Amino acid sequence: MIKARWRDDDNPVPGALKPVYNSSDHTLAGYRYTCVGCGGDSFLPVYDKSTGKGWEVVGDPEAVESLNIRPSIWHKDGCGWHGWLVNGEFISV
Repeated sequence: MIKARWRDDDNPVPGALKPVYNSSDHTLAGYRYTCVGCGGDSFLPVYDKSTGKGWEVVGDPEAVESLNIRPSIWHKDGCGWHGWLVNGEFISV
């Protein structure tokens, strides 16, 4: 398991996240994250009811230590890491 943390863009480390907000209404658009498998940069958009796509954020989206995102995360365009973010920890499948 790797504990999630907030991302510092000057020094992104595996398991780091950064909330991204829509510029028009300042709602959460998703999270930039650094893959725990390869350190690659990626984006997890939050669930959009109109398209049925994205990840559901469970709990406080601003509290990384208790953040839950579902379904699982699969870094298919990178190293292939697959796992869950549960209670602020990345857990490999």
